[in-house]
Parts: sequence; C-alpha cells; structure tokens
Amino acid sequence: MVKFILSYTSIILLSLSIFSQEQKTLTVFAGIEGVKEAPFSVWKIGDKEPTGLDPDVLRLIAKELNVKLSFFKVDLSKGWVDLRRELLEAKLVDMLAYAYTVTEDRKKFISFSSPYLVSTMNALILRDSKIKSKKDLEEKNVLAFGHTTAYKWALKNVKGKIYKSYPENNNFSIYKLLETNTIDAYLGDYYSLVDMAKVSGKFVVLKDPLQKEELAIAFPKDKKDLKVKVNNALKKLEKNGSLEKLRKKYFNPKLSDKGNP
Repeated sequence: MVKFILSYTSIILLSLSIFSQEQKTLTVFAGIEGVKEAPFSVWKIGDKEPTGLDPDVLRLIAKELNVKLSFFKVDLSKGWVDLRRELLEAKLVDMLAYAYTVTEDRKKFISFSSPYLVSTMNALILRDSKIKSKKDLEEKNVLAFGHTTAYKWALKNVKGKIYKSYPENNNFSIYKLLETNTIDAYLGDYYSLVDMAKVSGKFVVLKDPLQKEELAIAFPKDKKDLKVKVNNALKKLEKNGSLEKLRKKYFNPKLSDKGNP
C-alpha cells in the first residue's frame, strides 16, 4: 500500500512538472524597432516591445495559452526580400502578426490562423487627384511594394508604371512621391492609409476598395499544434468580445470617412 501511494504521488509530481514545462516562452514577430506601421505596429527605438493592434492580439493569445512572449528584433542589414515569410521558413519565430494577408500562394509555404481582422486594400492619393474609383488607376503610376498583395493586384490591373520599391534618389517619402507626381497612388491596407492621411490635408484615401484582405497570424508549416491552440484562443476571444474591443481601440470610426473623395 505504501509503495502504491508513493508511486501515485510520483505520477502526480511528474504531471505537475510536465505542465509547468508547457508554460514556455514563444518567440514572436510583430514589428520592427524604429518603424511605424500604425495602427498595426509601432516600435519606438529603445522600447522593449512594440505597441499596436498586432502585438496586442498576440498578447491576448499568450494570456489564453498561459505563455510568455519574446518579441523578435530584426536586423534589417541582412537584406531580407520577403521578411515575414523568410522569418517563418527559417524558423526564427514561432508565429507572427504584422498585417499579414492570407493568400493561397502564401499557404504553400506557411500556415495561417483564422482571420483576426477583415480589411481592404485601398489607395492613398492627393486630395485634388482626378482618381475617383479603382478603374481610374488603370493608366496611372503607382507604388505597391513587391512583397505585398498590392503588388500582385497592380500587376493585373495597372497599365502604368508600377514601382515595387522606392525609386532611386528618393528620400523614402511616399508623401513626396505623390506631391511631385512621381506616383499617382500608393497602394496598401486601408487602416494604414487612413493613419498616413492624417499627416496632412493634402492626402486622402480612395473610398473605392481594390480588394478584400483577411489578416491572420502566421506560423511555420510544422507548428500545427500551436496553430490549433491559437485558433481556439481566437475563437474564445472573438466570442467574449476581446478582439472587438481591440479593433475599436485602434480603429476610430470617425476616421473611416475622413478625407475620402
């Protein structure tokens, strides 16, 4: 009987040990230090972690999974081409949330959770632009970064010049490109463009959406168990209103129509 009790106690202690080991730290990517991608991610130089919708979504999930997060700092000098995909394929992070749109092509290389935000692709233009609908973009010059869904859309729908990176001798200012008529529009996520338009009354977001965009958390292909856990957490967070609360925090409804032609 004594041996049985001791054996039973050992099993309990072993179970507790295994449980404690499951409370691990996940390495995640949700922003670049020194880069502002509001409202999705803002990482001020010197801060330990980024702020914004995407890191906050990961924090909610971490709380549900009872894990800690370690935010991965990217060294931009390494010459990344498709940063998010490369981080996942190299297994440098367990998961990421950085305004990443779900596409069938990306699913060939990485895995996605269920969406945590449904957005649209739009265009940032000058307020006095003659562009009034997405059809007006057909013959225009646009900037659509090569690693984004905007670039693929532009290849199919724009007959003018398509810049997939900043033109040479540019000071990395999208505003300057628009003001000098180097480009007629910059294509990107609606909510990011709304934030950009706030810098000056010269710029507005084209009201006509170019296409629907579903944003989700991404994983390396072999993180199947983590994906299941995250999807369960997202389902719970959607049901209890936590995700909707975050969306309302970062997307001020009053800004949605500001400046739209």
